[in-house]
Amino acid sequence: MKNVQLCPNCNAENPIYKYSCTQCKAFLRTRIVNIDLWHTISSLLESPVIAFRKIIEAEHKNYIIFLNSIIGIKLFLLTIILNSFREMNSVRTDYFFTNLFIVIGVSYILLVIAAYCVTKLNQLFGLENRFRDNYSILVYSFLPLMMSLVILSPVHYALFGAYWFTYNPPPYIVKPIPAYVLLFIEGLLLVWSLLLLILGNYTQTKNKIYSFFTGLWIYILIGFILYYLPLLPLEP
Repeated sequence: MKNVQLCPNCNAENPIYKYSCTQCKAFLRTRIVNIDLWHTISSLLESPVIAFRKIIEAEHKNYIIFLNSIIGIKLFLLTIILNSFREMNSVRTDYFFTNLFIVIGVSYILLVIAAYCVTKLNQLFGLENRFRDNYSILVYSFLPLMMSLVILSPVHYALFGAYWFTYNPPPYIVKPIPAYVLLFIEGLLLVWSLLLLILGNYTQTKNKIYSFFTGLWIYILIGFILYYLPLLPLEP
């Protein structure tokens, strides 16, 4: 597996994240110091591959910790839904924030482990890459879910109140049609997020099949863990 940039001066091969040639020290590209959050978001909507290339090239992966926390909040809400489908007890409000912080912590662990595994797997196939680039790709690929949290969550609350966040009772019992419509939209955003992750991996590797299966196993792993993640209070 190979994805390099050639030095215009000495024609040496360099990893795509390099700013200057490892051989002759000639500049390879325009320097990108920080990630421009709003420009990156708009670029992910219009040209995801170009956006991910800029993310890889950025020297400082700013906003990553903040965005990972936002992702954790969204994954917490998805965990509640998955727990409801397993016919487990609904989330009690007195444990709401405890469960929230637990899932946010789990989200950090999951994304870090996934990025580490991708980095090592890429290296195994001969690709020189960095953990922080793969972690940033993974975080920014969750843009559709972050948009869902910001845009759809107020709609959820307006229609169902606290029922959407506690599933006590489940919203599809209170208002079936709106609940299933919103769940369908959430499903589409999940697919979009998966496609972004695949495109991010493709930007890093230039291998379509490898990128597809890498993105797919990451989502299966996250979904599996969230599905079986017990929320407080634990039943005896």
